[in-house]
This record gives sequence, C-alpha cells and structure tokens, in this order.
Amino acid sequence: MDVKQRIDSLRIKNGWTLSKLATEIGVSDTTVYSWFNEQNYQPSRKTIEEVCNVFGITLAEFYSEIDMDSLAAKEVVLIEYFRAVPDEHKNQVMEIVKSFGKRNR
Repeated sequence: MDVKQRIDSLRIKNGWTLSKLATEIGVSDTTVYSWFNEQNYQPSRKTIEEVCNVFGITLAEFYSEIDMDSLAAKEVVLIEYFRAVPDEHKNQVMEIVKSFGKRNR
C-alpha cells in the first residue's frame, strides 16, 4: 500500500471526509485533493507525521504492512513487552526472536 492509499484507508476507517482530514492536519482542502488527483503530488514527511498524530499511530505503524487491528492478542502483548525493553537490549531481543523463527522453518 502506498502513502496515499494508507492515508485514504485511515481516513475512510475513521469516517472522515477529505475536507475533515485537511482540517485536522492543518492543510488546505486543495492540498489533500491534489494527493489523490495528481499522480506525482505526494504529502511531505511533516504532513505524514501530522496524519499519524491525528490518527494516533506511529510512523512505524503507518509504514508497516501489518494491520494493527488484525493482530492476535498474543502478538499485541509481545509488542507491548518489546516496547518496555530498554533500547540497549532491543537488538538482543530481536536476535532471540529471529532464532526461534529459524528453528521452525
């Protein structure tokens, strides 16, 4: 899913019009309409960050192909635990998880 499709998906999921999206992120209606009507017109990174803010998601969630609403309960718990791990230990956790994944292949 590209950036414009992801924004549109979030907008539709929340029942927002293009105009409401524009108002919420602080840009003109014309700007938002241009994203969907002009092939080479893309929102800026700052605008994408504002989209994430208004929809309550992180940039990582925005760019992820994972639909957070479809995660199993255990997957959500795993993410919550991972977020609680100090940054200096996150790489170790990732290596441990990768090693378990390789054993099952």
